[in-house]
Amino acid sequence: MARTNQGVFHEIREKVKNLKDSFEQEVRLYFRCSDENELYRNVENCWDIGNDFYSTFAYSANEIYVKAKELEKFIEYSLKTIKFEQEPKKKEYEDMFSETSEIRKKITKLFFDVLELYSRYSISEIEQETLNKFQLYHDLKN
Repeated sequence: MARTNQGVFHEIREKVKNLKDSFEQEVRLYFRCSDENELYRNVENCWDIGNDFYSTFAYSANEIYVKAKELEKFIEYSLKTIKFEQEPKKKEYEDMFSETSEIRKKITKLFFDVLELYSRYSISEIEQETLNKFQLYHDLKN
């Protein structure tokens, strides 16, 4: 059981790293711009690339957030209900719980950093509606 959850945990950690790298590359592209107009053109071009970065980012962030939240709940439940015979095993679960919580916080910050960057350049109603369906956005709004 723990091995399966550790697999999910490592998958989440890897996806966060990839997502962060992707986000940083995009931001570097924008900040290389000489002025606000050039920045705006780059963002506009981004919308035109069929597999638009923002949508991809938002869906990925939400997917990771949901997985991390589920794993966090499972670990929390395990810590409360399992009688650990070995203290190191309990410590391993506690560390995993802490790191999963940290991942969720980082994803939340990353998500809103991206949202803030893009909201300066008019998110359409359809995109806003899609955004409202994300559990991450919904959880934080309420």
